Amino acid sequence: MKYRALLFSVLVLGAALRLAYFIRGAEDPFFRHPVLDAAYYSAWAESLAAGGLRPTPGFWGGPLYPYFLAIIFRLGGGAAGVRVVQHLMGVALCWMIYRAGKRISAPGTALLAAFLYAVYAPALFYEGWMLGETLAAFLTTALLLTLLRPADTGRAAYGLAAGALSSLLLLVRPSLVPLGAFAWLVARRAGGKKVALISFLAGFAVVGAAGGGLYHRYAGQFILFSPHGGINFWLGNGPGATGSVWSPPFARPSPVFQVEDFRREASRRTERELSLRESSAFWFRETAAEIAARPARFFSLFARKLFLFFSGNDLSDIYHWSRLRQRLPLLTIPVDWRLISPLALLGIIAAWNRRRRLALIYIFTGAYAASIALFFVTSRHRFPIVAVLCLAAAEGIATVIEQARERNWLGSAALIVMGAALFAVFAPRRASPPDYAFYFSAGEVHYRDGDYRGAREFLQKAEQEMSDAPPHPSIGGGLHLALGRASLGLGETEEAERRFELFQATRHYPAPEIHFEIAGAWAEHGFLREAEENYLRCLELDEDFYPAWNNLGVIYRRQGRIEEAADAFRRALRINPEHFPARANLERLEARESR
Repeated sequence: MKYRALLFSVLVLGAALRLAYFIRGAEDPFFRHPVLDAAYYSAWAESLAAGGLRPTPGFWGGPLYPYFLAIIFRLGGGAAGVRVVQHLMGVALCWMIYRAGKRISAPGTALLAAFLYAVYAPALFYEGWMLGETLAAFLTTALLLTLLRPADTGRAAYGLAAGALSSLLLLVRPSLVPLGAFAWLVARRAGGKKVALISFLAGFAVVGAAGGGLYHRYAGQFILFSPHGGINFWLGNGPGATGSVWSPPFARPSPVFQVEDFRREASRRTERELSLRESSAFWFRETAAEIAARPARFFSLFARKLFLFFSGNDLSDIYHWSRLRQRLPLLTIPVDWRLISPLALLGIIAAWNRRRRLALIYIFTGAYAASIALFFVTSRHRFPIVAVLCLAAAEGIATVIEQARERNWLGSAALIVMGAALFAVFAPRRASPPDYAFYFSAGEVHYRDGDYRGAREFLQKAEQEMSDAPPHPSIGGGLHLALGRASLGLGETEEAERRFELFQATRHYPAPEIHFEIAGAWAEHGFLREAEENYLRCLELDEDFYPAWNNLGVIYRRQGRIEEAADAFRRALRINPEHFPARANLERLEARESR
């Protein structure tokens, strides 16, 4: 009864922190306007929601999270609804951690693990974004909790649930955790193991086949997992790999463009047009050749990535935890990765004599860390395993307390010294993300919030940071485009034209896309003639660029040129019959004309 009351208090604390963060976050434009990955997932989900959850080509990546978002959108939730649901999942995770902890340890240790997650500041942070990390953390913990069920209860249902959860997890973020889960089932000595194994494979296969069908609609071919694994493998182990996120000169560092840029480069190198799957296979082969040529470098880089995984570095790709915590006071709660990671390592070492009972903690942690180290490390990619690390951290703290209670002062002191050494090695921040990346993102969200002056100020700060050594050729071009948009918002058309000329001069974007982006900027601010000119220029360069036909139709409709608008929408649909925006625009136009 005592632990139930304490668990209720932990859940209330977790809910209260999330409510306060939700209210405060609603005032910040970063949470009103998703950018980059979050914007991509949002656009994918909006397309699904508008089309009755029917798959629409033109997207790539794990499809489960966009469908999760689309369901919330269909129910009228919007971006705020997503944040509410994900914060509720965060509270549920506290309960799941407690339940899992009770099955492998004492109730007090389980309660401590739940508390650590309830006040874990990055959990608040990621739950507030339209990113798949919260869903991945939820599924990882659900899989752990399922596998910890007693071996003699519902073996078939137990295996089916574990297999289905493993496959769902791979549809959010591929990792080795499902393989570890299966290996754990194989190693179990309990009765009915064959039933559990067969049902696990059945559950995994059914969900995996459904996911493969979705990938077929998006990538054009039946594949079991995301068609860009080879790209990530090359980014993590190719000639320019650093251990964390980076992008080569031929690919723009944005999820909207990167996969297509890699496909184009693979097609150029092979001198034939490749599909997404063929592109991914090409980059796997390129990486394998690099590893075979320099195996020592691969193992050295793998060890570096393992260190980065557990280190206190803020390895932000586009979601800058260290910067945003300055804007949102709740994110300054001291329970973060720099605390949990060394404590978890202490628990993993200190509880070695209980390794059989805690086997899944070791398996999940090792499998997940290896999954990330095979590719590249970012702060948000570490997040899905935090719930498991909270259990390990609680074990470390509990072991120190237990040694002290038993008056084993030598053992307690040894653990404290070990913990201090782990903190000294892993907790310090040895690197921080560049400021220009945060300023660029801040400029984008302030622009979308209608604060054009604030947007330009942030973008100019980014330009100043990048003046000495631009980090990537395409970023400079994107910065000129963003500054041109902000200038249009401020009514400074001459400055906008100058920036658009500089954007074109970078030549790191395909020429049709350059004119498409410039046209969109003019159209957004009501300059229809300039927008039309650039859409037509885009289509001169690529007449099959169906989004440009759709947008040109919108321009014609706004100008009252109804027949031309209808023809443009139909042209877009002839090129891509499943382009939902063009279909919706044409149906609205025909309905209006029929009245």
